[in-house]
Amino acid sequence: MLGFFGIDDIKFVAADAMAFGAETAIAKGEAEVDALAA
Repeated sequence: MLGFFGIDDIKFVAADAMAFGAETAIAKGEAEVDALAA
């Protein structure tokens, strides 16, 4: 469906660990986003 809108470079960041330690999961997610932006 995203290809229909012209989006073809898709990256996923896992956020499923939010229920088991939100602060650690947020820090890990931010690190993953920073790595993708670099």
